[in-house]
Amino acid sequence: MDAMLMAAGTAGMVAEETLDPVDWADVQALSHRIVDDAVDYLRDVRERPVWQ
Repeated sequence: MDAMLMAAGTAGMVAEETLDPVDWADVQALSHRIVDDAVDYLRDVRERPVWQ
């Protein structure tokens, strides 16, 4: 719990806890790569054996 309550300069102040990423551009680039990989997988699905 102490790790979540980090002092933000002044004693008694607590840094806001958030799930937002530090760099939205990195998240956007990763999301684009994930979608591209999924589309590539589906594009080539007929070329793979039915059962592996």
